[in-house]
Amino acid sequence: MSLSEITTNRQYVYALREIESLMHAQEGTAEGFRLVGLVSIVQNFERNKLAANFESISTIPVKCTR
Repeated sequence: MSLSEITTNRQYVYALREIESLMHAQEGTAEGFRLVGLVSIVQNFERNKLAANFESISTIPVKCTR
């Protein structure tokens, strides 16, 4: 599967598995470039997805006692 953007959880899981399989790739090789690209699109997906999730969470009041 070729990814340029992650839009589904299925693609996200696929990308994470690919990253895991490429963790020992040498820098400057085709595998190394693929690893860097996958990490970048995963970070982008996580940043966008987490931001969307946090916007939907309401603030929970907490009372601190000592």
